[in-house]
Amino acid sequence: MSKFDELCHAYSTARTNYMDYRKSCHDFAGDFISGMLDYYGCPREQVTYIPLSGQIDPKHRYSLADTMQLAEDTYWHFGMGITLCPVEDEGPGETVALAFAVKKHESIYYIRIGGFEQEFEFHEKSKTEYNKFYDFLFSRIKEDYEKGLQKFLDQEHGTRKIGFQG
Repeated sequence: MSKFDELCHAYSTARTNYMDYRKSCHDFAGDFISGMLDYYGCPREQVTYIPLSGQIDPKHRYSLADTMQLAEDTYWHFGMGITLCPVEDEGPGETVALAFAVKKHESIYYIRIGGFEQEFEFHEKSKTEYNKFYDFLFSRIKEDYEKGLQKFLDQEHGTRKIGFQG
């Protein structure tokens, strides 16, 4: 085997490892988000995926895989919006924008949400572990709506913890 052949083999192995890692993280993120939407009872048509960098075409409906980008921090980053509607159908809806970051190390998956320092760890695909996270996020979004205005008014400068800046 020539030195060139060895380099080609090393490249091929690295590419296969990358593609396997990418697929694993994308599959995890897809299962995780799908589980969250089921847990919340959220209709799929109320969900959009948003790239967090690069040119964004507002007319294009992105898939989760379209938006996931590997960053220097070793996380796959993607944005997701859930459009909430008024209960009595009065007035416009509002999209809650969430920035997610996902990575895998050995057999453990890690998730971060924009606006929070906390990193969440999942050792396996466990509905119990997932549900704890879903409850955490649900309570933070709900609290932001229930108390957000007053917190804003009580401060000189207030911002929501949930979401991301575009």
